[in-house]
Amino acid sequence: MKKSLFKWLGMAGVVRGLFGLRGDDDKRHEEKPGLVRRFSRYLFGGALGAGLMYFLDPGRGARRRSFVTDKLGKYRSDAGDFAQGESKHMRNVAQGAMHETKARMSDEPVDDATLVGRVRSELGRVASNVSSLEVSALEGKVTLRGPVLEDEMDKVLSTTNSIRGVKEVDNQLEAHNERDEVSGLQR
Repeated sequence: MKKSLFKWLGMAGVVRGLFGLRGDDDKRHEEKPGLVRRFSRYLFGGALGAGLMYFLDPGRGARRRSFVTDKLGKYRSDAGDFAQGESKHMRNVAQGAMHETKARMSDEPVDDATLVGRVRSELGRVASNVSSLEVSALEGKVTLRGPVLEDEMDKVLSTTNSIRGVKEVDNQLEAHNERDEVSGLQR
């Protein structure tokens, strides 16, 4: 009895969709629907009926409903994890920017070893062979020595000047046009 009831309910939706049968709530639209509107009603009714048949099937419907419920729960959980991770990232970025701004505004001296480490780290982003450069610091004055490509020279100097704690840059770099000229510039 149960199986046939579900089948008939699903079939009723398909029939209603295919033949465009209207209920009492559709009587307020007395104008003739256009071809597209009628076709979309057929399609919607058919899809609704097929969906009902699919999920209310007494044999496999429970498994299908459980599967869909599990998937929706997984997607909800994944979305929550993503939102939580993004909010944590944004909080960390804001906190880092606040600390960086606070540190830039302070006149606290930076020790020479820390300054050399900062300069070498930043130069690794702009110079092709940082290992061939010698960086030293003394009370905020940074000295750069070694071979560097001519087209990287301005980037190296401007980057060094922009580092927090650098008061002055002593440029003793050797500019070269090509890598082949100097062994320290070859990869």
